[in-house]
Amino acid sequence: MPEPTQQVYGFDSYRLDVSNRQLLLDGKPVPLPAKAFDMLVVLIENAGQLMGKDELFSRVWPDQIVEESNLTVQVSAIRKALGDRKENPHYIVTVPGHGYRFTGNLVSLDAEEEAVVIRPSQSRGALETLDEAAFLRLIMIES
Repeated sequence: MPEPTQQVYGFDSYRLDVSNRQLLLDGKPVPLPAKAFDMLVVLIENAGQLMGKDELFSRVWPDQIVEESNLTVQVSAIRKALGDRKENPHYIVTVPGHGYRFTGNLVSLDAEEEAVVIRPSQSRGALETLDEAAFLRLIMIES
């Protein structure tokens, strides 16, 4: 896994703190195995994009040979941690035979705590940068 960034992603009541390797729900830690955490980071960093199996293998298990069942196990762990279901996914969509896609609406907080709303359903590059007041209004509207 590449060097962690000073990045925090928010979606619904969840926060994914990449640098501290924590998934939080309403501020409380949610247990997630290390490789499942790594895979969730990759999926979120590429929100809305189909992440093929080969790409996931190279990003989560660099320089290792692993079986395809490892992807299924880690995605299952992510879904369990997020309360998501394969049959009616809210966050992780499976594209059979091809890979996975993160589809939740993200709020990304960078090192300067500037909020960036990322909507995977929008075209690539369609991001909104918000100041703190606008971010708080958005949270109130979407809650």
